[in-house]
Amino acid sequence: MQLQFQNPELFWGLVPVTLLAWIMLAKKRQPNARFSLRHTVVSLMAFTLCILALARPQLGKHISSRQGAGSNVFLAIDISRSMVAEDIRPSRLGFVTSSLEVLADALNESRVALFPFAADGYLQVPLTSDLSGILTITPTLSPEMTTDQGTDLSQSLQTLLRHILQLEEKAKQRGETWFPSQVIVFSDGESHEALRKEVFARFKAKGIPIHAVGTGTTTGSPIPVHSFQFERFGQTPYLKDGRGNTVTTKLNSEPLQEISNLTGGNYFNADLTSILDLGERLRQGGRVSQVITSVEVAREFYPILLTLALILFAIEFGLGRWEYAIRLLPFLLLPRLLFGASVSEITQALEKATDPGVRGALTYNLGVAYLKERKLDKAAEYFQESAYMTENPELKKKALFNLGNTLVYAQEPQKALESYQSAYDTKSSSQSFETETNRKLSENMALVSRIMQSAAQQGSSDDENKSGKTPQDSKGPKTDYEKEQFSNERKQRIFDMMAREEQQTIQRLQRDKNQKADASPKGKQW
Repeated sequence: MQLQFQNPELFWGLVPVTLLAWIMLAKKRQPNARFSLRHTVVSLMAFTLCILALARPQLGKHISSRQGAGSNVFLAIDISRSMVAEDIRPSRLGFVTSSLEVLADALNESRVALFPFAADGYLQVPLTSDLSGILTITPTLSPEMTTDQGTDLSQSLQTLLRHILQLEEKAKQRGETWFPSQVIVFSDGESHEALRKEVFARFKAKGIPIHAVGTGTTTGSPIPVHSFQFERFGQTPYLKDGRGNTVTTKLNSEPLQEISNLTGGNYFNADLTSILDLGERLRQGGRVSQVITSVEVAREFYPILLTLALILFAIEFGLGRWEYAIRLLPFLLLPRLLFGASVSEITQALEKATDPGVRGALTYNLGVAYLKERKLDKAAEYFQESAYMTENPELKKKALFNLGNTLVYAQEPQKALESYQSAYDTKSSSQSFETETNRKLSENMALVSRIMQSAAQQGSSDDENKSGKTPQDSKGPKTDYEKEQFSNERKQRIFDMMAREEQQTIQRLQRDKNQKADASPKGKQW
């Protein structure tokens, strides 16, 4: 066995230690100088052990097993024409974008791929750890990205399974670890072809669960055909079938639930609570899919050296001054709390602590522990208390930030927004911490604002429907065009233009229907 040092250049740190020893010995020679051999020896030994630990001495080899949590998540997003329906605000595809932002924390440790589909699908973004890139692309998804309309869930997911198996095979050929896969399907379930159960039996056999999110409502909605000329006058034309009737698309949850049941996944509704439940299910899937790897590594001795150095520093600090040593105990407990201490352990430490700074940190950790147990009321209480009692701006900012997250989970978006704003207004001295935390706060505030706006629009639409009024199109005119004066000739030109565009739309849809008649027996192209 050969002794080696991972960072031998750090032995230069012994130079100031040697200089310190020379200064202490020189002080001893001075008349009437207070000199303690014990203090000198203990301090020098502690500093020397720290330098040796930083140099990382290694001796021999041993086998180390390591668990790594994570999974490969494939986002299968329906981009057929029915997904632009606005029965969910701002639209079904818009809801998908908001949902992925809510799921960002759950997907943070996973590799994610993007698979848009309609009658068939394609892998637009292969597996990547760059979740921010996925979140940038999803708002651009639209039916115009594919010419093959009419949803076929079986064909599309069969194509996705082929991609997954190919990626797994390539990873194994390169000797890479392949994490178990999960699929999230966002769709309204309007599959115009019958489900082929043998496709989903293969998912089950490969251990790939499919979690389906039913994106839409059972009451349904017409499918808007957006056009600048029509929207200029506050009118939105809607998709019509071959007979000239307006098409109404509705959520069909049965095939989605069947797919989830056949593959061992779960079905979720299109609401915030269900999306949060989906995030928890993804986290559980990541923990279940922990992969154990064994590698031969050098035997490290720096933990022993650091422990001895800390003991010497503690002796030097506390010997003869026991009141300081007693006050030091809560700080020694903090590392244990940071690595997953239970609520009872943190509570016991909090009862013993007297220092305000320590009590603030322990109260914050107690809020984190309650949040992990999904006890939202308790978590919010301790986060608020920690923010109130601490004088540390960084801890206060973290407490208010987590208080906002807790209130989001508790479905109190207005209070969450206020907490986020308070955290944003709290300034810390660390520029890097300030920049990163403010970025996260801005993202969360924007997301909560969109959720509140969506809920308000939905509530307004429901109230207008109950009162017998026609809801105003959110993309309608912001100006009162009724006050504008048009000549009869100009009105006629406008109406003729609108009629021509509607006729062209009907003809184009009829041509598409005829071209896809063989591929889609029912002739539905949305």
